[in-house]
Amino acid sequence: MKNINIAFFGGSFNPPHEGHKRIVKYLLADSSLDAVIVKPSGIRKDKPLSSENIYLRKKMIEDFFEEFKCNRFMLNTDSIDLPIIPTYLECNKLREYCSPCNVWIVVGTDLLECNKQGRCEIHSWVNGEQLLKEESFYIFPRNRSDYNNPYNIIHLRSSLWVVRGFEPIDISSTQLRNLKENKINV
Repeated sequence: MKNINIAFFGGSFNPPHEGHKRIVKYLLADSSLDAVIVKPSGIRKDKPLSSENIYLRKKMIEDFFEEFKCNRFMLNTDSIDLPIIPTYLECNKLREYCSPCNVWIVVGTDLLECNKQGRCEIHSWVNGEQLLKEESFYIFPRNRSDYNNPYNIIHLRSSLWVVRGFEPIDISSTQLRNLKENKINV
């Protein structure tokens, strides 16, 4: 039986932006992937939202990704109003649901940049060490230096795939929220 290759693209998507669309388009164009799953994170303690904001966020994300509806794309907003489910558990649930499968976690290079102690942001995630040792990663460049020199990121094994031929995305949802807040406070 053939392994199913799934790209799992989790994130806050608060707000979703053109960079997210470009990543999904790129993933859907990759014929080696059988499915692309986009899953907005649930409620995060570090980013509280009112229940009204959760509904608006869900609607905004569903509308934003509407154009990708196809048999290889799935947007899962089912747990957007629940506490966040760690990526490690999401990967295990996917493997239970569709076995045998390879899950490729979609991230930007910023999540794998090493600090002086040789640790990256994913080390701080629930079961982050295991994710880095056991899972496969589909890594998108976030800025020009990442694209020109992808070797400033952690290198553990061959299942860290740095995307080539992709124009870097030098924006994040956090940056967009900060821009909005600064305009409102001016």
